[in-house]
Amino acid sequence: MGDILGNGVSALLAFQRSLATVSHNISNVNTPGYTRQRTDLSTLPPQFTGAGYIGTGVQVTGIERVYDSFLNRQVTTNTAAESQLSQFHQLASQVDNLLGSQGAGLNASLQSFFSALQDVANTPTSTAVRQTFLSSAQSLVQTFHTLSGQLNSLNDNVNQSLTNNAADITSLAQGIAKLNREIVNAQGAGSGITPNDLLDQRGALVNKLAKLVGVTTIQEGNGALDVYIGSGQALVVGLKSATVATANNTTDPSHKDLTLSFGGGAPVAITAQISGGTVGGMLQFRKDVLDPALNGLGRLAVGLAQTFNAQHRLGMDLKGRMGGDFFVAPQPQVLPAPGNAGSVTSVTVSDPAQLTTSDYRLSYNGSAWTLTRLSDGQNVALSGSGTAASPFTADGLSIVVGPGAAAGDQYLIQPTRTGAAQIGLAVTEPDRIAAAAPVRIDPAVDSTGTTTNTGTGAFGAVTATAAAALPLSGDITFTYDAATKTFSYSGGASGSFAYDPSTDSGKTFSAAGIQFTVTGTPATGDQFIMSNNTAGIGDNRNAVLLGQLQSKPLLVGGTASYSDTYGQLVADVGSKTQQADVAQQAQAALLQQAQQAQSAVSGVNLDEEAAKMIQFQQAYQAAARVITVSDTIFQTLLNAVR
Repeated sequence: MGDILGNGVSALLAFQRSLATVSHNISNVNTPGYTRQRTDLSTLPPQFTGAGYIGTGVQVTGIERVYDSFLNRQVTTNTAAESQLSQFHQLASQVDNLLGSQGAGLNASLQSFFSALQDVANTPTSTAVRQTFLSSAQSLVQTFHTLSGQLNSLNDNVNQSLTNNAADITSLAQGIAKLNREIVNAQGAGSGITPNDLLDQRGALVNKLAKLVGVTTIQEGNGALDVYIGSGQALVVGLKSATVATANNTTDPSHKDLTLSFGGGAPVAITAQISGGTVGGMLQFRKDVLDPALNGLGRLAVGLAQTFNAQHRLGMDLKGRMGGDFFVAPQPQVLPAPGNAGSVTSVTVSDPAQLTTSDYRLSYNGSAWTLTRLSDGQNVALSGSGTAASPFTADGLSIVVGPGAAAGDQYLIQPTRTGAAQIGLAVTEPDRIAAAAPVRIDPAVDSTGTTTNTGTGAFGAVTATAAAALPLSGDITFTYDAATKTFSYSGGASGSFAYDPSTDSGKTFSAAGIQFTVTGTPATGDQFIMSNNTAGIGDNRNAVLLGQLQSKPLLVGGTASYSDTYGQLVADVGSKTQQADVAQQAQAALLQQAQQAQSAVSGVNLDEEAAKMIQFQQAYQAAARVITVSDTIFQTLLNAVR
């Protein structure tokens, strides 16, 4: 009878605890991060009698989390990867839409600019047409500025988001460290029994952290959880947490770096070690899309300004003056590292065709300078000695270094980063547009203006190749000798060149920095006069040459025109955006699978919990019935001896 009562009481208590666990599961079916719990039951130690061991009932041995650490790690890892790709795709799409827009992109402005230039070539004396061309040029410059401003605004947003996310990471780290303390204390007070709900709360914080940055964890023996971010930077160790913040990059102040400090130590930059989560996505976007887009846009601005200026300087304006710079040409940006002993005197673009979209690091080891292309980490061969008379040259750059350099000196060189923001319009008056060629070559004439030449020779396609020789110091007379098949020239310059009408007609020759073609068969004594084009206000030859720049392969190693260069930039951004979209969708599917697998093990199934509730309710009622039977037997016994 005593055994019956004991068995019934133990069962009653065990099933009451089981019902409480089921009700706890049902109550938290919608609680984020909650892990289903299960009541573990075992038999009480049996009692020995002469007839053998008699059972003494049931006991609750623990409340267990139905938890799979492997599946949880899969969810954490995939959460970080999906968040990174999602953030990267979202930001890259903004750049793709900006650069690829028919209205806001650069192609429409470039086409309008060269169309207006063609109008100048058609009517070079029209002030109204020239003013329209200047307005189109200003619109092109403004488009560069607008695109640069919007890209820099995205950079500012990334910097601000990094600062905000750094604060969130610090807050989550503090929360995890606090829960570590509570869990360690709870396990100590409970003789090693785990506080399941506290573990769930800590797991939920880890998952939130994984949305911000890649996370790895290590479980300590006392129940604390060590948390590491990036490539192994300690964020939480036992009961202590680190502080994550942002600081200006020591070389490039336009970039924010993530820093980590632990236990009051000095902050250490960890940007290069961070991946995963929205923070990893922003850093990847800045490195792979935003900076290359700014550099690519700047390369086009630098290339357009320098090549257009070079041809414009070889022309003559409406008042007979030599053409100057049409655009304000952007200059490379040089950012010294703190503590440098020496200096970089100048960095200029010597060959826009060889410019890349990379930044560079110029470093000194105490005996030699090294230029590293940061886009691929390769060292670039330097020619020259780095002096003003013999500058270093590499990848279209000319570099002059100053005295006093010490080992460890470093400089960040950004040849094109600010190009789109710096480009401007140097010509503001219509009459300063150099549409005319500066020189002309005409057949010699007598006092009546009639040519004295008797042959069919002619000079054409007269173009200047060097602005330094212009204007001519004096007329140059070319005289042909049919016997020797030679043109000799004298006056402002002297020399000769061979010309055989049967083989050389249509070929290009040069004299005094001027190129020209010769055609036909000149007679002995025929003369041609090269002179300054002082009265050539209606001349359009330089405007035609300027217009031809639109389709010439002047950039990207001499393989791409202005439009081609911009098209490559748009295509590169579009390709990376599309790849990110595909990768993000695939990663989202992997995350969903991992979450489903985790939910199948750890999630609360209401149907299953309802069935268990009925099961435990019936068991509870049966246990109560056992106690009732025990009471009846006891009362019968009392009545028998009363």
